[in-house]
Amino acid sequence: MRTETRDWFDLRDLRGTGIEWATRADGCRTVTQHDDDGMPLYSLREPESDEFPFTAWSGLLARATDLLGSVRTDPALHTLEVRACLDRCAEPDGHQHIDSLASALSQAGFDRTALLRALSQPVALAEAAWAVETLAGLDQGELIAAWSGVSSLTDSRSWQLSLTLPAAGRPWRFAQEFAGELTGALQAVGLGRAETGGGTWMPDGHGGLVRHSDRLDVLIRDDLPGGIHVISHLLHQHQAAETAVLKHDEKPYGLIPLINPPAAGRPSPTKNIRAVRP
Repeated sequence: MRTETRDWFDLRDLRGTGIEWATRADGCRTVTQHDDDGMPLYSLREPESDEFPFTAWSGLLARATDLLGSVRTDPALHTLEVRACLDRCAEPDGHQHIDSLASALSQAGFDRTALLRALSQPVALAEAAWAVETLAGLDQGELIAAWSGVSSLTDSRSWQLSLTLPAAGRPWRFAQEFAGELTGALQAVGLGRAETGGGTWMPDGHGGLVRHSDRLDVLIRDDLPGGIHVISHLLHQHQAAETAVLKHDEKPYGLIPLINPPAAGRPSPTKNIRAVRP
């Protein structure tokens, strides 16, 4: 999977934030968020909303459904050659036959240009799958699953963590450089990334403020224990584990115990990552 694909998914995956989908009595789909302490939903599509155009949206979907349904009455779809091509395209290796289907449709006089273009010059495989599903009357999403196999994101998980680093006795840019090093270590083993997320300040007793702590936002993917191991190792490496606080950044915001330094001779997951400058 391309890195930017997973990044896009992580930015939009709102599981664990209290979001629930439901269907109103009039059939309209709505969304609510019962736990808005994390990433906010920012949606007008709540069940009692007066601002979301439920009626217009339902009408649009109904017209689109009728339009796609009417495509299947086209006489070109009932020729023997087109039917044979559709059957081949509906197989698990059907994406190998979409050119033949596009050619057969053109020869049969099929003139729905959007569908023909989706088959002959698809922007992505999913678009060609949608076209075949539409023409063959298959369930939406059925073919892309058959053609592509199980998505690598099917069982994916991610955790939002908060790492607090007390600033006392540390260089001004310690947190920023530590975040960069941690990102490198996590990415090296495919486990996520980290970035600075602000900090706290305290009165210095002389009318000013002094930096008290820095916060890092850490994203761990798929292997939480592995990510904690990477974080713990770097903290111990920079003598920061005794004062650092690692916790979940989602309810119930539980503290996460750090792992002790690896025993002598045990491979370090970050041995090739440069040290933070003192």
